[in-house]
Amino acid sequence: GIDPFTCIFGALPVFALSAGFWTFTNRVAEWFVTHPVETDFYPAQRLGFFFQAAIVGLSSLAAGIFGFTALGIFLLGFRVALGIATGELDSSKRDLTGTEKQSTAETVFDVFTKDPLEVVKQRKAQEQLRGESRSSAKAATKASSSADAAK
Repeated sequence: GIDPFTCIFGALPVFALSAGFWTFTNRVAEWFVTHPVETDFYPAQRLGFFFQAAIVGLSSLAAGIFGFTALGIFLLGFRVALGIATGELDSSKRDLTGTEKQSTAETVFDVFTKDPLEVVKQRKAQEQLRGESRSSAKAATKASSSADAAK
């Protein structure tokens, strides 16, 4: 499952990037105002203004993207914490077979460092074990409910 504290504290470096890009945007815009392009060659003036606008525009775009990403990760952490508190989500890192779940990054690492066919075979074997444990858990639930109904 997703750890809510990882989301909440993981949003901090993303927010720091946003603040850094915003500070960079303000400082570079201020520098461009105090140091205008001084040339009589018209194409050089236009090109200078274009680069100034591109730098300010892209850095402010990066600040906004990182800011909204930080906000989203932060709110996701609170939503996951709420889901765990209400019992809607399970934060354990074990699946129904009792084996440790692999993260997406671990799976991708396995695909790139091991034989992909072996990774796929292992994944299918784990899925079959999960299916068997689910069906046995359902059978146990049905047996206990039918025993309760017989009483």
